[in-house]
Amino acid sequence: SDHMQLAFEKFKVSAERGHKLGQVNLAELYITGKHGEIDLNKALFWLQAAAIQDHQIAIDKYLIVCEQVTECSRDDFINVLSEQGVNFHISKYTSKYL
Repeated sequence: SDHMQLAFEKFKVSAERGHKLGQVNLAELYITGKHGEIDLNKALFWLQAAAIQDHQIAIDKYLIVCEQVTECSRDDFINVLSEQGVNFHISKYTSKYL
């Protein structure tokens, strides 16, 4: 729909400017395909960008989506977070998917 396409464009601009909420919202559209295209790799890219900014929800979502993408490595993601000095925890909710 036009509404979803407009939302997609706004979230994309916000995400590209480094805003973590825009990054998570854009990732959500890639996960659901509500704007027309499901792309889990793009979702992971934007979730990681938000996760590096200490966004716990992005971390949790990344770990869940990662399980659905063959080439995604949970350990590599955790290493990136550690290297970036992100303060994070693996929640009970996400750990049941791991």
